[in-house]
Amino acid sequence: MLAENFLAETACFSQHRLRILLQSAAMRSKVAKVESNSVADSARFSTSLSDNNAARYESGLQWLAIVCVAVVMAFQPYSADDFWWQLSRGREVASGSITPSRSLLTLETMAEADWLGGLPIFAIDHFLGGHGLMLCRVLFVAAGLAWMLAPRKSKGFVRPSVWFVVTLAMIALARRFEFTPAMVDCIAIIVLVGLMYRKSDETDSASSDRRKPTVAMLTAAGLFLVWSNMSPAILAGLIGWITFCIAASLVADPGHRTNWILAILMLAGGSINPRGIFAWTDSLASIVPVWRNPAALFSGTPWQPLLEGLTDPAAILFLLLTVIWVVTQTVRRPRMPRGLFCFAWIQWLAWSSSHNVSLATTWLAADMLMSWHRQGQYRISNLGLSRSHRIGFLATGVGIAVVLSLSGLVSTMGWGIDASLDNRMLRMTLQQTRPYGTAFSDDTRSGGMLAWEIPQLRELSDASDTAALRLQDVALRAVIAGRFAEHRRVIDDLRQQRLMSYWLSDGSQGGYWLPLERRETTLLVISNRDTELIGGLEPSIWKPLSLDSPVIPYAAAGDEHYARQMVETLTNREIVEFQNWQYSFPTSTGSLFDRDRWGFTPVIVDAEHAYRQAEVFRGMGLRYAALRVLFVGRDASPESVPLACAMKRCQTELANAEIVAAGAPSWFRYFAATELLASDDCALDVAAENPSVSPSWSSPDANGLGSELRTRVAAYLQQGPEELMVANDFQSHSDIEHAELMYAGLCGAIEAGQHSVADRYLQWFDANPATAAVKRLVEVRARELHPSQTSSNDS
Repeated sequence: MLAENFLAETACFSQHRLRILLQSAAMRSKVAKVESNSVADSARFSTSLSDNNAARYESGLQWLAIVCVAVVMAFQPYSADDFWWQLSRGREVASGSITPSRSLLTLETMAEADWLGGLPIFAIDHFLGGHGLMLCRVLFVAAGLAWMLAPRKSKGFVRPSVWFVVTLAMIALARRFEFTPAMVDCIAIIVLVGLMYRKSDETDSASSDRRKPTVAMLTAAGLFLVWSNMSPAILAGLIGWITFCIAASLVADPGHRTNWILAILMLAGGSINPRGIFAWTDSLASIVPVWRNPAALFSGTPWQPLLEGLTDPAAILFLLLTVIWVVTQTVRRPRMPRGLFCFAWIQWLAWSSSHNVSLATTWLAADMLMSWHRQGQYRISNLGLSRSHRIGFLATGVGIAVVLSLSGLVSTMGWGIDASLDNRMLRMTLQQTRPYGTAFSDDTRSGGMLAWEIPQLRELSDASDTAALRLQDVALRAVIAGRFAEHRRVIDDLRQQRLMSYWLSDGSQGGYWLPLERRETTLLVISNRDTELIGGLEPSIWKPLSLDSPVIPYAAAGDEHYARQMVETLTNREIVEFQNWQYSFPTSTGSLFDRDRWGFTPVIVDAEHAYRQAEVFRGMGLRYAALRVLFVGRDASPESVPLACAMKRCQTELANAEIVAAGAPSWFRYFAATELLASDDCALDVAAENPSVSPSWSSPDANGLGSELRTRVAAYLQQGPEELMVANDFQSHSDIEHAELMYAGLCGAIEAGQHSVADRYLQWFDANPATAAVKRLVEVRARELHPSQTSSNDS
């Protein structure tokens, strides 16, 4: 019995011990499993933390890129040629007029559909000023870029291709973010393309949600209602929509019936304006200017064909976007894309008139972006970027940097209004006069600037008991109303000095005197860009009232209302041409027209400003003044091709003037006109153009003076006329060949405005021999230097 109990207790103890051992093993297994899970969780946490840090870093890089691009795009001064014109129209609307152009122009006889086009920019300027204009521009550009390119955690990063297309389009449209009708066109095109990419199956289905078709209809009608009252390009949108409807019907799109209903609503909405149904014909004249005007008139204007304006960066970027659109549609859509007909219409608009390039660019970019968005190709789904994505972003960044540098937007960054729109000189000039009658303007910028100043000038007219000055026409309205042929005919007659009446091949009457006399024209306002017109007016009765305004006013000689300012301008001409006047770049004054609003650059170096001023002087026949400007400009921008070309033109014209005076130019002027400068394209071979240009007397190359003269000419073209004046020349041997060097020194002294040195050269020629041709040239230079003494001697 005891033995059985002992065995039972022993078995029980063994079982208990076995149970303890099993429990211990299970406990060790659980600990090991917990430790293993802890290690795995730690690894996953580290990986997740690393991915989050990488995503945060990549997101920060994209935000930095967005800020950089936004700064370049937004900080661009207002530079649209119709800036002042739209401000003037907006002011008329704010004063209660529904026909602003008819209130401003004497030749305008009809209402305009886009009567509200100038109100937004005027309202911002009136309530917030010029700084408000720039602030609104910055906010608009920054918000647009952030909306299109900002990385989002839920949807990932924007693809590199989207970055590239958006940036290209923004660069091409950078001059359109100015709250003018051109900007309204771009916004309307974006909304219209958005309607094209709405979900057709939802709009045409019998679903319980009936609000979506209603929203689309209200959007279509409201879009064209606003668009027609703000900008004249509504027909471009309507025809684009109709081509889209045709394509949708051909492919049996579920929403093609709704599309045609929307087209009818667009037609109705676009007819609700002061012009009514005729807004569509005005729109046709705006986007297809050859409908009411001969095509030959548009060369060199904003309405010229695209082939004539391919040097414009906006045109180049449009062509690049066209190539991208074709490639993407070919690669991603093997069948015919639904927007092909609309693409063909937009391309025809752009190629027929450069004025439509912004419309076409906006459509191309919007179509690609919305197509990619609908296909799920707009963003990268995951936050962690793959190696191919990083390479794509790097290539896109390099491409954007190259395009930005070539576009010129970086060099034109600033705050305020561009110097080409500076109206202060025109205002100060006309305030010294008593304007009356009507004024003729050559382009929209000139007419708009004068239109803005007319209310202030009316006070002067009231004080002098004369009729208030009014503007005749502007090019923009002349194109839409079909008056552009007459407008250009007057300009051509002024340019070629066809004063008296003559008959044209079409039976019409030419000559500028009769039309200007009928219109009671007392003032011309001419853009400083049209140097050919400025040169044509120089020998006429029209005399400039200013020398350095972006828009130069002209009045008829002998008109007592402008006589005082005319005399002052004649005095200034003498000073800049023959006195010791030196050109200098404008200093920053803190005005809205100074690009550097922050004062970091006290002197605003602008090669374009120097070029324009030199061309104005050259057109007025002030070639010495033009050379002084060019020497300063080329010292600041030695590789500037426009400045080199202007220098070459001045030297060539001076050589031609010597041909008229003496039968051949001096060797100095011949070498100066044929010396290579910044570009071979500007190196006009004077001898090849006119064989009689080459001097016929003894060449200085034959007597050793040729190398010295060429050396001095090269230094002169680079550093200025001081390089021609060498004191040792007066002590050198005085022979006929040496007279060539002395004549170069005389020209240098006159160009530099150093009369005492020039008189010393004249005294040298009185006592030393020279060829007959050089003597005649010296006599001409003496008359330029002392015109009053020459006149008294002749009498």
